[in-house]
Amino acid sequence: MTPLDAMALAIKETQRDAFVAQNGYLFLLLRIDDNSEENDWSFRTTTLSVDRLKQAIALAESSAAARDLRYYRVMAVVKSDNNPWAGRISVGRARNNDIVLPHASVSKLHAHFSETKTGLTLSDAGSRNGTHLSGVPVGADQPVEAKPGDEIAFGLISLKLMTAADLYDFVMARIC
Repeated sequence: MTPLDAMALAIKETQRDAFVAQNGYLFLLLRIDDNSEENDWSFRTTTLSVDRLKQAIALAESSAAARDLRYYRVMAVVKSDNNPWAGRISVGRARNNDIVLPHASVSKLHAHFSETKTGLTLSDAGSRNGTHLSGVPVGADQPVEAKPGDEIAFGLISLKLMTAADLYDFVMARIC
C-alpha cells in the first residue's frame, strides 16, 4: 500500500503517456479518514528517504488539494510472488495476499480478482464481512466483471478501481 502523496512526486515528474505505459494495470484507490471511529488500520508506516520526505512536505504545503493526498493510499491490482494461487490476484488481511488490506473487517483471504480477455472479474472468497461491487453483494466464488470507476468494498473498506490514466489525472488535478 503506497501513500498517494509519496507517489504524487513520481507522477508530477512524469508525462501522462509515460506513466500509463509504465503502469499498464489497474489501481485501487483508498481514502483513509483519520477522524473516523471505524478507522481500525493495523499499521500505517511508510519509509521515505530524507530528500523524498522533504519533497513530500513541500508538495503537501503547496496547496490544500495536495495536502488532501496524504489521506489516500493506492495499490496496484497485480500478481505478486507472495500468492500461491495461479491466475488469481488475492485480496485480504494476511501478508501473503497480492493486495493486503490490514483492517479487522477484512478476512485473511477475502476476495480474488481474475484476469480475463476482456478485463477483470471479482469474486468473494467466503469472507465473513462480504464483498460489494458498486453496492451489490458479490457471491462466494461467483465472479462478476469489475470495471474502472467501480466502487469495491471489502468488509468496511471501500476502494475505487482506476486505470493508470485515471490515477494520473486524479493526482495532477490536486497538485497543479
